[in-house]
Amino acid sequence: GGQPSSSPSPSPPATFASLLEVVVRRTAALVAAWEANGFAHGVMNTDNMSLMGITLDLNVYGFLDRYDEGFAPNHIDSTGRYAFGKQPDIAFWNLRKLSEALQGDVRDLGDARPPGTREGYLSKTAAEAILARFHPIYRECYDARMRLRLGLEGREGDAIASDEEDGISRPVEAWVAWLRAARADYHSASTGILKLVREVMGEEDRHRGHPRKGPGSTGCSRAILRFAKRSRAENGPRCGELSRFLTAFLEHLPVHDGKRMATWARIVKAAVPKSILRTHTTREVCASIIGSPSGAATGQNGDGDESGLEQAGMMERALSQLQNPFDHGHSSSDGVCEAQQGEYGGYSAPVQVMNPSCDTSNAHGYEDEEGSVWASVPDTSTSNLRTSCGAQ
Repeated sequence: GGQPSSSPSPSPPATFASLLEVVVRRTAALVAAWEANGFAHGVMNTDNMSLMGITLDLNVYGFLDRYDEGFAPNHIDSTGRYAFGKQPDIAFWNLRKLSEALQGDVRDLGDARPPGTREGYLSKTAAEAILARFHPIYRECYDARMRLRLGLEGREGDAIASDEEDGISRPVEAWVAWLRAARADYHSASTGILKLVREVMGEEDRHRGHPRKGPGSTGCSRAILRFAKRSRAENGPRCGELSRFLTAFLEHLPVHDGKRMATWARIVKAAVPKSILRTHTTREVCASIIGSPSGAATGQNGDGDESGLEQAGMMERALSQLQNPFDHGHSSSDGVCEAQQGEYGGYSAPVQVMNPSCDTSNAHGYEDEEGSVWASVPDTSTSNLRTSCGAQ
């Protein structure tokens, strides 16, 4: 065999620095993915975070209904410590605790020296320099994922300008500002982008050369009003904010012909799931199964009916949708998706659960007029969309 390497092993401080750098980068990218997908972990204790940058301990998690940065799915989190909008800061706090351990923080063991001063450990200066990279990486990854959800790929050399120093592009910044102001349903609004753009561009064509209300104005066009209604905006359409978003968005949208429009629609479909797991539907499914007859496990109860098979079939349909959340070809033949449209989240009316995760219905623009460019867009050609922060 060959001679053993004479290269010296890295010193413990160098090893600790490399470890912290990787964990910071992966954690920033992970939390950016959570935020872009409207996911709240619910219990971000340090022991529930992964050095590998993966999601652990799925217990009291939830997905946004209305866009609410204060959303906290954990019912015992009365202060909202782990609320949706606080996840980046909590992740940073957790990373700081990790860095203190790598700096040799053993004061609890009787050593009074502050972390970062013990020989053989990471220095405080090095740790702070690495931690300082978290927020810029998070913003870069969040912006990249949000641009994908809007169909704005942001290819290399095609940067989207920002007026802010926080690294968030103008379309993304304006989109989040409208979601926040309108308190719109996050996933319904995200899927509705397809139909909104088509209708706005149609209005542009019909009113070319004539005064109108639309992007760039503070008035509400019919397309904006319809979109706000489909998005179930609690605070109304907020036309000013939505018009500002459309102005910033359309500047970067390459849909001047049918081919480019189809490409753009494919990106949106590949980045925005058709189905997400709503908290209230999960509860309804569980309650239905728990309350089913004791014979559900065998498919029949004592009276010989087939309610157990019905429950099993419901679970199979739910799992099928959740295992293929980007399957835009799935349609609801039983009308449950459409039935849930009238009541926000199903909270003020009984929820049908035969199709429990159908949360972004056909009415939001995925299935459109037969023969249109929107209906002809395939769903799988961009299923492996990637950002500089990893696969979606």
